[in-house]
Amino acid sequence: SPPELPVSPTPISPASISQPQTIESSEVPLFLLRGPDGADAKAEFKNGSLVILTDSFVRHTTVSSCPESVLKLRQELLNSGVLIQQQGRISFSRAYATTTPSAAAGIVLGRAANGWIEWKTAQGQTLEGYKQNLAASAHR
Repeated sequence: SPPELPVSPTPISPASISQPQTIESSEVPLFLLRGPDGADAKAEFKNGSLVILTDSFVRHTTVSSCPESVLKLRQELLNSGVLIQQQGRISFSRAYATTTPSAAAGIVLGRAANGWIEWKTAQGQTLEGYKQNLAASAHR
């Protein structure tokens, strides 16, 4: 069940509720993953989890060598409504935090994938490189 929100003394417009809160792009870069069959996803790395954003598209098909764990997770997400099929495409109906970047990449690409190197910023930095830079700056 969704967490309870504090009661606000002033009404909140529906437009402000439906829009996700944006964090400054300099703080949390957007990671992108594109692939065949319409795979086109965006994610943010927050608190050690990769969060796939709403309206990200996943590959419509999976490859024959796709790991059973990825097939099972994709089916669970379809069954629960996190992934929805519309007009021949499959997309995320809401943001989804994955257990690992590789699980996220597998869901999107429909195959085994190393998410640490497949997810990249628009500038081409891998998630692995971003995490290493975070660790290095924390030790300065």
